[in-house]
Amino acid sequence: MDRALWVAEVLKRRVAGLHQITAVQEREVVDIYEPKEEGLVRVEQKRFLTIIEVTLTKEPTADQKKAPGYQAPITSNNQDELLTKEKWEQQEAERKERATTRGERKEGDRENRRRNDERGNRGDRGNR
Repeated sequence: MDRALWVAEVLKRRVAGLHQITAVQEREVVDIYEPKEEGLVRVEQKRFLTIIEVTLTKEPTADQKKAPGYQAPITSNNQDELLTKEKWEQQEAERKERATTRGERKEGDRENRRRNDERGNRGDRGNR
């Protein structure tokens, strides 16, 4: 549960205008164990699970706003920290560009290592 809340808090601080609705529930779960041999008794074990449901939305309904676990969006004084659609698209383009350049370098490095191995040059791997 702590990870779910942690992720929700991080997202709320990164994405502008996110409303949070948190609901905690308890559910009864019954585990039934059937015997493998005849003549043995079937065993039922009841237990309760605590479930947390965190909903993040840009446009909450009127019912969601009335829920006990409702939290309004964070208003940050520093708008540079919040992630907007434009910033997201810009960062995605930068990530794709970096991935492309890394991929090209790695391919070239592999080719150079292969050539050196064919020539008998072992580079930093030492003499064997």
